[in-house]
Amino acid sequence: MGKIVKVALATILIITASFGVFAFIKHNRPTSPETLNAVIADQLILTYPDPGFVAEATKILEQAGYEVDYIPGEKVTVDFFRSLPTKHYDMVVLRAHSGLYELADGTLTDDVDIFTGEAYDRAKYPEEQRAGFLNKADYLEVNPPLYGFTITASFIRQKLEGRFKDAKVILMGCDGLRSTKMADAFLEKGAKAFISWDSGVSTGQTDKATTILLKYLLVDKLPVESAVSQTAKEVGPDPQGGGKLVFRSSQG
Repeated sequence: MGKIVKVALATILIITASFGVFAFIKHNRPTSPETLNAVIADQLILTYPDPGFVAEATKILEQAGYEVDYIPGEKVTVDFFRSLPTKHYDMVVLRAHSGLYELADGTLTDDVDIFTGEAYDRAKYPEEQRAGFLNKADYLEVNPPLYGFTITASFIRQKLEGRFKDAKVILMGCDGLRSTKMADAFLEKGAKAFISWDSGVSTGQTDKATTILLKYLLVDKLPVESAVSQTAKEVGPDPQGGGKLVFRSSQG
């Protein structure tokens, strides 16, 4: 396969029972045109847990009338992404590592992968691995190495079940909009807007920015363009990775 996503991490944190308050939640609920649904997919809890962010984001969403599903680390699997459009979410918050993927010769591409919380297994999804829909990621600065599956823009385009219905997607990881490839894949599958970073971003910065963004979107009820602009102005570029919060929408 020859494609390895690499994301620099300072450390790996062991998740303890203290984070059990955020249990896997998935409601088998009927939906209607009046129902607002949101999901927080927290792959980052496996390395950088932030229960304060999850609690605050959930509070903002619920006060705005959303029913919120929280999906913790190991539940953010390949099949979670595969079935994502079928859940009819209006707001999708992906608190997940992402990054440009690297060829075996060290060449960085402009393709962006999103990390799952599913451990890599060469025997799983063999056809999708061979076709390049899924890649193997390694976390740098971790000893022993930690590997997991990542999903590609082509996976979003060709392997998702169903279509989004004007969902707003927030990808909180690095490089989500360094190129438009991942954003365009979500938009082609029916998302209304895709919000992410144009370069590297630290966990603290993206948690802070996303909380502010949700307030502008849901409390102040600003349009996406204005909410992103105001958030980017307030938080500035990431002091470590230089990433700036940007967006792409189905209107161009």
